[in-house]
Amino acid sequence: MTKSRNRWLVPAAVASLVASGLVAISGSALAQEAPVATAVGSGPVPIGRMRLSFSIVPAPLGSIESTVPIIGKVSADTAFAFGLRPAFDYSINDYFFVGFAPQFLLNVKGDDSNGSAGKALDLLLRVGGHAPVADRVHLYGYLSPGYSIIFPPTGDENATGFVLGVTVGGMYALSDKLFAVADIGYQLGYQEFTIQGADFDSHLRYLLIGLGIGMKL
Repeated sequence: MTKSRNRWLVPAAVASLVASGLVAISGSALAQEAPVATAVGSGPVPIGRMRLSFSIVPAPLGSIESTVPIIGKVSADTAFAFGLRPAFDYSINDYFFVGFAPQFLLNVKGDDSNGSAGKALDLLLRVGGHAPVADRVHLYGYLSPGYSIIFPPTGDENATGFVLGVTVGGMYALSDKLFAVADIGYQLGYQEFTIQGADFDSHLRYLLIGLGIGMKL
């Protein structure tokens, strides 16, 4: 009876030691895998499927060229303009987006002009791409075709026409929902105005700097 008991005690002891070893090994493996899971979980903050942003838009440099009756073409550098630009963007996939951004500019006039300033409203589409370059930073670029309206200060007929811009910039994630944006772009306008039934060109062009904040929807 004693021999039978001893015969079963030895395998039980071995099994207990093996089980203890397996538990220790499993615990060590889990401890080593935990940092790996954390590392995989970190990475670029998602840009979000839909985004709403609001930017202030200084326009320090530009030119305006108009065709004036009798005188002909007149061109001048523009005064420092300042504007506002709300924007809505929708990401088609991980790299491309489309959007809409109405832009309103004040102090639209020649740099040497002592008269009142006009205003400009640009209804712009945005078609572009973006990519992460760091955990919280995305770079982007887009084309912005649209329709432009220049409101002269004198109450004359508005100048209207096609406008096209190209912009590059970056977005920095402040949190999972909020982000800051900064970009620079150049916009070319192909507006026309009508005087006594005759059409005349008025091209307004600006270097635009955008600084703003946005939210992922």
